[in-house]
Amino acid sequence: MATPAPHEYHEARAGFRLALDEFEERVGRRFQRHSELVDAELDLSIDVAELRPEQPRRLYVAVSGIHGIEGYAGGAILRGLLASVLPGLDFESTGILLVHGLNPTGMYHRRRVNEHNVDLNRNFAADGTPLDPSDSAAYELVASILQPARPCADSAGDRVRFLAAVARAIVRHGFAPLRQATLAGQYSSPSGLFYGGSTAQVETRFFQQCFDRASRGYSEIQLTDLHTGYGRREQVSSLFVRADSLEFQALTGHGAPDVRGRDQAYAARGDLVAFCQRTAKRHAPDGIFNGVVVELGTTGLGIASQLGDLYTLVRENQLRHHGYATPAAALRVAHAFGELFDPSDPGWRKQVVVASLAHIQRLLGSRHFL
Repeated sequence: MATPAPHEYHEARAGFRLALDEFEERVGRRFQRHSELVDAELDLSIDVAELRPEQPRRLYVAVSGIHGIEGYAGGAILRGLLASVLPGLDFESTGILLVHGLNPTGMYHRRRVNEHNVDLNRNFAADGTPLDPSDSAAYELVASILQPARPCADSAGDRVRFLAAVARAIVRHGFAPLRQATLAGQYSSPSGLFYGGSTAQVETRFFQQCFDRASRGYSEIQLTDLHTGYGRREQVSSLFVRADSLEFQALTGHGAPDVRGRDQAYAARGDLVAFCQRTAKRHAPDGIFNGVVVELGTTGLGIASQLGDLYTLVRENQLRHHGYATPAAALRVAHAFGELFDPSDPGWRKQVVVASLAHIQRLLGSRHFL
């Protein structure tokens, strides 16, 4: 079983590389490895490991860290897969593609976005064309609430004013449209939340090239993109499902249910899973593609939890762009943000790694990868 996710980027990367070494020694096969340097000064890179069989039929793809700080738990799951799940694949016909730290800058700085404030999981253009600012009308309705242009105080008064403004927006627009507007991605405000960028980022282009090359020649591809933050605490949810197979759909079709069983999933633009599906279908129009975001919940899906999470995101973004009113405020915001996407509770880490590995194993088994 993988050890809990480390908090330090270079330690996490070293742990992934060690897990690759141990896998190779165990199964007697070698990965092709490639590291894409993103920041030479800080030694930050995207690590990719590919194992291609002699008779390609099926490919399993796992991606971690597209949202920076979420890569610590994602990396722990990759290590767990290498230790306890992937050795059971049929290596004569089944390939593996693992991506560790797709957003290494965000991972290092414990942010979700890259150095340009771009949410990489909103940066994959639907058809390869430039991302369109006109897609952001819903976000612009609430932009004034989400982007306060002043130093972050994180005071009780700030929280009350924020919640009051959100309440007015809910009365006017409804809660579901508000959630969709704040999560789906926007392309008009470079300093705002969930900014998808105006052009494809270095990290995005690298992954596009990597997946385009690695996915050729397979008749079936299964993808899991690892995330944290959204959903009931310690629960594994399936989001952004793109599935050709009924067996896969049966295991991923429940979305992110709240305590009353209501689905709280949301749609997004420019996401990685949709890009991979489109690319796989271009290479093999009659092939099978099953992809999903595996989301590890950290708080909850009630309205109060979601508003609290939104408040944390707004304050972290405000802190990065406008500074802080007091050092104490900066510490509170950084702590709350870390707990939202990389909780310090060892029990949470252990539970989500165990649950994620079991879920991914079921997904692979449903299509006879194992």
